[in-house]
Amino acid sequence: MAKARYGRNISSLEEHLRNGEKILIDITAAQRNLLDEKLKAGQVTAADSKIYGVVNPDEEHVLWPFDGEFWRDELGFYRQVVESACGR
Repeated sequence: MAKARYGRNISSLEEHLRNGEKILIDITAAQRNLLDEKLKAGQVTAADSKIYGVVNPDEEHVLWPFDGEFWRDELGFYRQVVESACGR
């Protein structure tokens, strides 16, 4: 009788361990889904990316076309639109 009770307890513990592993898998999947949503929220559409590249200078700034010459002290202020080659 003690051996049968011991066997039932072992079976019960094994079932609880399996359930715990399933819960960990569900938690990991939920965390991955949250990360995917954050990534999607941070992405912009192709139309939005074209609007981002448009520069409207004010009275203090001048828009000069790049002709191949650059000034080292102004490198941080040049802007260039980069179009994605990604298929997505």
